[in-house]
Amino acid sequence: MIVVFDLDGTLIDSAADIHAAVNHVLAENGVPPLPLTSVRSFIGEGTRVLMQRVIAAVGADPALLEPWHTSFLAEYERNPAVRTTVFPGVREALAQLRDRGARLGLCTNKPARATGLLLEALDLAVFDQVTAGDTLAERKPSPLPVLHTINVLGGGEAVFIGDSEIDARAAEAGRIPFGIFTGGYAREDLDMFPSRFHFSDWADLPALINPAFVDPAASPA
Repeated sequence: MIVVFDLDGTLIDSAADIHAAVNHVLAENGVPPLPLTSVRSFIGEGTRVLMQRVIAAVGADPALLEPWHTSFLAEYERNPAVRTTVFPGVREALAQLRDRGARLGLCTNKPARATGLLLEALDLAVFDQVTAGDTLAERKPSPLPVLHTINVLGGGEAVFIGDSEIDARAAEAGRIPFGIFTGGYAREDLDMFPSRFHFSDWADLPALINPAFVDPAASPA
């Protein structure tokens, strides 16, 4: 069994560090800060889209995207995990799934360098495959990054765990079984999307994934 996870809003609450890096860029350019709630709503489709939304929100010149995006990445990579926290129960759930034989993948729209720094800082570098926002030419909500992750891990039975409409659309387009973590950054009603299960407590996840898929000993003789 393969279990693929989204990162921001699913495994971790990273909005505060992203917010801090955004406001660092704004301060450098003499622009008033944005509130956390606004920046949180911009998260999900990669850092370039994030900064496009920031520029639109503050009424800045769209031509500033490249320098502002570069400045954002530099600041975020310097401080990727100052305020970021791992959701309670995530580490234990990942360990249980691995102990039961699951192959673990990560599929995020965050760039690879920032993803690696963040995983190391949070002691979450436990995945057999990491597909980042710059691994392929397409990012979620395209299904290709999730399908790529599954294929690299050998293919077969798989489930994708995410928190947002971006993840839900990727799963639906790729016909990938989807589990929804309800404590993340969704902007839309996720009940509109097909899913196998919803959960708000990470302690519940291992039991929601069919044990027969992840533990050969649990399969019928």
